[in-house]
Amino acid sequence: APKVKGTASSGTIKSFSERHGYGFLALENGERDAQFRGSDLAPELAALGSALVGRMVKCHIHELVDGKVKATEMVPIPGQAGKGKSGKGKTQALQRVQGKVNSFNPDTRLGTATCLEKAEEVTFFDLKNLQLSEGAEVSFLLKMLADGSAQGMDL
Repeated sequence: APKVKGTASSGTIKSFSERHGYGFLALENGERDAQFRGSDLAPELAALGSALVGRMVKCHIHELVDGKVKATEMVPIPGQAGKGKSGKGKTQALQRVQGKVNSFNPDTRLGTATCLEKAEEVTFFDLKNLQLSEGAEVSFLLKMLADGSAQGMDL
């Protein structure tokens, strides 16, 4: 069982399986990943399902007796990417756009890029193990999420 009081932290969701009901969070401090259960997600995050990947969240971190790390009480970080009416509207169709990498962590394969067409910061998860660096030009599918934030896919 986790310790009673967790440590406040934040990170980016690396993966989430709706079928299995759990996922992994890349912690902002760059240490190891934390596992989380779907039941630890705030309702507005849980509603996103597999679109959670690349989302930045605040959470509490607990170190378990076996040394693993668990994230609980996960909530979205307000205004994390882009503008829009939080929680309103629907996810829009994907659009291929050009952008430049702002930051990229090769250990977690998570990064941010600026979408040139929309002057919008986009979070992404590199599934292809690309050798990305700051300033690199990339092409990706832009997915506008229901809360107005942007996610880059298929770099």
